[in-house]
Amino acid sequence: MQKNADTVEKDVLLAEELLLIDADNEKNVRKLQHQKETADLLGRAEGLLKDLFLDMDKAKKMNHPQAGEIENDVSRLHERWLKDCSLYRELYEPLNEVELQPRINWALVLNQKQKEASKEEYGPTLADLKKQIAAHNILHKEIESYNNQLCPGSTSSQEEYAAIKKQYANLLCQECPVSLNLNSLYDYMQDCEKEVAYMREEQNKILKQDWSDQMVDHADIRRQNENFKNNRLLSHESEVNQLQDDGDRLIELKHPAASTVQAHRDTVRNEWQKFLNLCICQETHLDNIEEYKWYQLDADTLSESLSKLGSFVDAKALNGKTSTEIQMQLEAEERPLQRNEQLLADLRKRSTSITPLKLRHTPPSKTTTVESLCDWKTPKLDFSQASLNRGDLFNLKSNTDNDNWEVQYNYGTIKKIPGVCFMIPPPDPDAINGVDL
Repeated sequence: MQKNADTVEKDVLLAEELLLIDADNEKNVRKLQHQKETADLLGRAEGLLKDLFLDMDKAKKMNHPQAGEIENDVSRLHERWLKDCSLYRELYEPLNEVELQPRINWALVLNQKQKEASKEEYGPTLADLKKQIAAHNILHKEIESYNNQLCPGSTSSQEEYAAIKKQYANLLCQECPVSLNLNSLYDYMQDCEKEVAYMREEQNKILKQDWSDQMVDHADIRRQNENFKNNRLLSHESEVNQLQDDGDRLIELKHPAASTVQAHRDTVRNEWQKFLNLCICQETHLDNIEEYKWYQLDADTLSESLSKLGSFVDAKALNGKTSTEIQMQLEAEERPLQRNEQLLADLRKRSTSITPLKLRHTPPSKTTTVESLCDWKTPKLDFSQASLNRGDLFNLKSNTDNDNWEVQYNYGTIKKIPGVCFMIPPPDPDAINGVDL
C-alpha cells in the first residue's frame, strides 16, 4: 500500500511540474509539449488510486488502528489528482486521455458518470468484485467532489444551474444503491468462500486418510472427531444456516447479482452435505478400526496365554516333579484355562463381524463386494457423473488408488468414486481362521 501511495504522489507531483511548464508555454504562446506525458502520469495514478481505495476499505473492515490515517492520506492524494485533472482539462482542450469532461459542461460530465454508475457489474468472482468495488469507490469520490465545484458561477444561467443540481441529485440516488449492492455481495461471497474453504479442507483430510488396518493414529483421529462434534459442529451448522438465510434474503430483495448469490448459497449447502456424508463414513471407519484393533489385541492375548499354558504342561517341564506338585500346578492353571476358553468363545463369536481391513489395500483377486456408507455424487465431468446411495452394493474392480476406487454397478458400468465412501463388509477370513482352533 505504501509503495502505491508513494508512486501516486510521485506521479502527481511530476504531473504538476509538467502542467506548470506547459501553462507557462501557453502564456508565452509557445507549443504545449507535455500533454501525453502528463496524461500517462495521471492515468497511471488513477489505476493505483483504485487499489489504494480497495486497501483502505480492507483496513477499515479489519479495524486497522491506522485506518483513519490511511483514509485521510488516500483522500488527500485523490483530491490532488482531481485538481490536476481539472488543470489538465483547462490546459489541453478537448481532454480525452483521463476521461474527464470540460468542467463547465456539467450535463456532459454528469451524463458520463451516470453511464458509468449504470454499468452495475457484480463479480462473478471475488477477485472481480474487489476490482469493481475499487472502481466504484473512485467514481463515488469523483461524484462527491462535484458537490463543492457546483455553483451558479459554473453554469451559464440560474435555470441551467437548477437543472444541473437536479441531475446531480439523481446521480447520487442512482449511485448509492450500487455501492450498497457491491458491499453486501462482497460480504456474502467472502463469508461463503471462507466457510467453503474450511469444509473442503476438512473433507480432504477424510478423503486422503488411510482407513485400512495400516492406520496408526486412529485414536488421535477419534479424539479430534469427538472434539469437533462437541465444540465446533453446531457453530459451523449455524454459520451454514445463516448463509442460507442471508442468500435467500438477498434473492428475495432482488439483488442485481441474484444468480451469483444463488450459486454461492447452493455451493455452501452442497459442500456442507458432502462434509456431513464424509463424517458418517469417518465414524463408521473409526468404529471398524477400533473393533479390529480390539479383536487383534484379544487374539494376541489369547495366543500368548495359550503358549504359557503349553509350556507348563510340557513333558520336559514336568520331569523331576512329584505327582502332588503336578496336581497343584494343574489346579493353579485351571482358572486361567477357563478364562481362555471364555475368551476363545467370545473371539469366535466376534470374528464373523470383523471388517476385513487388509482388503482395503489388497488388489482384489476375486469378486469383492463393497457397500456404500453414504450418499454421494461425483462432479459432472465430460457428461459423466457417478452417484450412489447409502447401503448400495458394488463390485470392487480396483483399489490401487486409495483416493478413488473403481467400482462396478449392477448394470455393468464402472465408475471412480472416493474409497472412503465404501467399506468391505464382514467377515474377515483372517479373523475367522485365527480362532478356528
